[in-house]
Amino acid sequence: MTTDRKKAVLFLSLTLILGILIGSMIPGAVGRMRYRNNMHERSAREDQGRHNRFTGMIIRVVKPDSDQIKLIRPITEATAARVQELEKISNEKMAQLMDSMRVQLKPILNEEQSKRLDDFGKKAKSRWHGRRDGGRGEENK
Repeated sequence: MTTDRKKAVLFLSLTLILGILIGSMIPGAVGRMRYRNNMHERSAREDQGRHNRFTGMIIRVVKPDSDQIKLIRPITEATAARVQELEKISNEKMAQLMDSMRVQLKPILNEEQSKRLDDFGKKAKSRWHGRRDGGRGEENK
């Protein structure tokens, strides 16, 4: 085999390998982008649904006429958004507080007790995250 032919075979082989690598990486990257976009859209739909449920509850309680509904809706939607912001801040602070407690308990507990506390924390987090969707028990990951 001549050197030119060896070079051609080498370049063709490298091109094939590179094509296979790129071809295998692109679907994963596209899938990750779609997943992120879907999660963002899902979160926005859930937020809007939460705002609509809050507004609907206030409207059911107050029983306004159609003119009042037009005035009530923006107020309740803004309030629902603010409540959601406060819940997020509160949840973050509670997580920090619980982490601080674990650090303080660590020197007191033996290994088995520490493991039970960690397991309890993981179960509590999974239950809590399941309730972020309005109490329907669906996972919100």
